[in-house]
Amino acid sequence: SLQSIDQWATTSAVYGIETNVSALGALQNLVSPKDLDLFGMSAKASYWVERFLSTEALIQLKEFAATLHNVDAILCETLFTVAYGIGLKKDNVAMQDVPVVLRAHNVEHRIQERLANQAKGVATNTYRKYLAKTTKDFEIDAVNRADLVAAISPDDASAFTELGTSAKVQ
Repeated sequence: SLQSIDQWATTSAVYGIETNVSALGALQNLVSPKDLDLFGMSAKASYWVERFLSTEALIQLKEFAATLHNVDAILCETLFTVAYGIGLKKDNVAMQDVPVVLRAHNVEHRIQERLANQAKGVATNTYRKYLAKTTKDFEIDAVNRADLVAAISPDDASAFTELGTSAKVQ
């Protein structure tokens, strides 16, 4: 059994990001969402996603990537990390031909839609619907910028295809 990522990955990097949910963070996202231009993304990230996006982490990742040679692919586990893969390619001539692979564990906006449908109270229901819409917009943008979407299930693969993605979905 695998004991460490080093057993199968020749190169890896780890960066800690605070992802706790807070009312203040959600309010900041509503009023002034993060600018994702550095990540190469045009869609606004919902608070559900934005918690995982750190400009400092992307800068460190770009510095780390600059030391690499012969990169075969940029593998991004979940929607929450794909912006980093897309951001690595932005303004980096050496990475332009390196495919970004999104290994999608879920169709994230569907989770938010289910939570919105189950929400009690007008304010919670309204906010959950907003999260579902902004998560979907971000998910469509991310999937269209990825080169390949490796869906966890055939149902998820169908859902990504139904989004009208230009990426190959498997």
